[in-house]
Amino acid sequence: MKDEGLGGSGTITVNGAVVATGVIPRFTPSGFNGVGAGLTCGYELGPAVGPDYAAPYPFTGTIVRAEAEVRGPVVRDPLGELEAILSEQ
Repeated sequence: MKDEGLGGSGTITVNGAVVATGVIPRFTPSGFNGVGAGLTCGYELGPAVGPDYAAPYPFTGTIVRAEAEVRGPVVRDPLGELEAILSEQ
């Protein structure tokens, strides 16, 4: 859930049971995420988000359904967006 600033909180559920929750200090607009793909499910585009695996690290199980729900105010960060655009050039 988005907070009043640039971040929020996230919850992961599996078969209706909460398996993880955490604070997300800052959301990145998907248009400027480095690969332009937005949210992916079952694989990782671009560089790995952590040192524990190598991208694309495809999931080999079966994903029956994936859902992303975003709530809260939309907050723009024009300077952060400009920085992201310039870093891609």
